Amino acid sequence: SIKKEIDRAVKRITSLNKNTMPKTLAEQEQIILDVEDAFNKSTFNFNNTTSIILSQNRKKRLVKRYDDCYSPENILCQCIKQILDRVFKVKYPNRNKISHDLFSILSATIQMADFTIVKFDFKDYFNSISSIYVYEKYLKNDLLDRHEMDLIKNFVYSTKYAYAGLCTSNAIAEIIAKHFDEGVRQAFASNGVIYYERYIDDCVLILNEHMEKSEVEGILTSIRLSTFHDKNSMCVRCKTEFNNEKFQYVSSRNILSQNQKSSIDFLGYKFCLGPKTNNKEEISIQYGITKEKRKKYSDRL
Repeated sequence: SIKKEIDRAVKRITSLNKNTMPKTLAEQEQIILDVEDAFNKSTFNFNNTTSIILSQNRKKRLVKRYDDCYSPENILCQCIKQILDRVFKVKYPNRNKISHDLFSILSATIQMADFTIVKFDFKDYFNSISSIYVYEKYLKNDLLDRHEMDLIKNFVYSTKYAYAGLCTSNAIAEIIAKHFDEGVRQAFASNGVIYYERYIDDCVLILNEHMEKSEVEGILTSIRLSTFHDKNSMCVRCKTEFNNEKFQYVSSRNILSQNQKSSIDFLGYKFCLGPKTNNKEEISIQYGITKEKRKKYSDRL
């Protein structure tokens, strides 16, 4: 199974790598043989990453990567992603679909007598996730192939965290986040969940009844702790926290009683809800592109 994954990984990396001369079939075959030899003799070292600090929108982020995309470490890293995607049937969120669905849902939500909308996200999501914790709590019991299990264990104990830049990080982050998503849907099931979606680390929750901000925050914190900080786990737990500065809460009761607008930002869109100008007992919605997203594209141009 590892041999097949190596073959797939080399072909995928070759097709995606546009920065160097294309590899001939003979060169690809030699790379495959070299990686198989490194795997069989355990001469690879997943610690051979390069750390880079990237700056974006006045934020700094640690990124790790393997400099040589055809090194045994990088190709085996791609193999692990393929194994995780296959074994755990990882489905990656579709940004456009989530955005379009939210537009439709919010248009219907404002017609309801009561609703609560919460937008929240995680702080430094990838780099906060302990890949060792995810392996011990969520992965190892479902990995049936001994060679695949040993390879993944070697990787997570070498890299320790799901750092941005490693191709495995998306898969590891989605696997643990799936458990968080299930926890959210179960915890709020009795409160009338109309809509809940997460795009990587950004989440929106819409309920068809009123809930106080503190109550919602308490439930979400409890789910975060049980998912990312299980005290029964003896290994290094995640550092995952919510970004409290970006927590946004909107309630129909608050809008109508206080006669003022409230808004949420999600995936580059701003949704502003407030009383109708001609009927203060009904709510209207306006939406547009956030200032941050407009600046981002303006800077690019």
